[in-house]
Amino acid sequence: MRKLGLLGSIILLFCMLTACSNNGYDQTQLNQNFLKETWMHQINLNPNNWVRGTDPWYLTGAPNNLEKYDRNAPPSKAITTLMVRVPDFTDITVAGDFQVQILGRAEHNSVFIVGPNAATRQISVEMVNNTLYIHKAKESKDCLKNVIVRINISNLRVLKNLGTSNIYGRDILSDRLMISSCDCGNVFLSGDMNLTRVSQTGSGTIAVIGANTPCLSVKAYGKGSVKINGHVGIQTISHRGNGDVNILGADTDSLTIDAYGNGTTTVVGYVNLKKVSANDSSRVYVYWINSNSLYVNASGNARIGLAGAVTNMNLDIIDASRFEGQYLHGNTVYARTRNWSHANVASDKKVFAAALDSSSIYIFGSPTMVSRYTSQKGAIIPIWVDAPPPMPTAVYHRPYKD
Repeated sequence: MRKLGLLGSIILLFCMLTACSNNGYDQTQLNQNFLKETWMHQINLNPNNWVRGTDPWYLTGAPNNLEKYDRNAPPSKAITTLMVRVPDFTDITVAGDFQVQILGRAEHNSVFIVGPNAATRQISVEMVNNTLYIHKAKESKDCLKNVIVRINISNLRVLKNLGTSNIYGRDILSDRLMISSCDCGNVFLSGDMNLTRVSQTGSGTIAVIGANTPCLSVKAYGKGSVKINGHVGIQTISHRGNGDVNILGADTDSLTIDAYGNGTTTVVGYVNLKKVSANDSSRVYVYWINSNSLYVNASGNARIGLAGAVTNMNLDIIDASRFEGQYLHGNTVYARTRNWSHANVASDKKVFAAALDSSSIYIFGSPTMVSRYTSQKGAIIPIWVDAPPPMPTAVYHRPYKD
């Protein structure tokens, strides 16, 4: 009888342990694809990739092919170097299809136009208040891509590209710089710039290497891309287009992101992320995060990937969107998924989870810290791992310069 009693106790204990381990969760509902978060490995961390294949003058200061042709052109081609006398200026507006080279750290501002004699005379240079306005003459119907406008400037504050020109800038200095582009022209700048605002409504690329800014806002609407590297105090990103917004070297105490369309937004650095909203088929990826309070919402077919640490997070995921946050260690997490959406969340303290319709939530941590609610085919499943997932490497940043 004692042996039977002991055997019964063992069986009862085994059943209790099995019940505790399952805790009411159906592991057969587990989708292995939802466990694979690969977005961090897809982020480009090398800004040199942004400028690969650009103009040799921008990369090294060496003459580009156009300059070499002009220097070796026969007398019949009548190559001209035209100097334009201008007063001091801080703002530049470009409207045309010619090439622009801007050289910073100049003691005195100056403008030169280099190219075939007939073509150089089809470019107009005007001064409007403090703005240097360079544009194609109204009567001109020729292509002016064989013309270079070279500008020396000591302090650049406003740069506008209204046409198809490619603008290259080396050693640019600025105490407050605003850049805008509304056509298919590109802007590539390097130097030491307090960049305050970027507006991209065209289809080209704006790339800034050497941003040293405590407060920056970025607006990217359309097919164009914005790429910024340095010590970037990014505050707001409004991305409503199909291009990319890439921030490397972020160091911000408050950031909000609003994304629509089919574009990708990536922010890498040290980020106090306050709010992120991703809609349509947009992608938003951010690390390293260190936030006290964070609100996240996604809709459509959007994807959000976050990594770092957050004290309190509210999560609302709907439609077929997905939140990939197994590398975002939270303290208290409030997560709700609806429709066919999915969320990966990780918490050290408490998770309040609600999975409605046919949505799902995977929780990386103990099931004992989960307060859950499901309806219809909703699923909430804790994920056990042998070791905690490796955290991403933090990104080095340089101190602000006075």
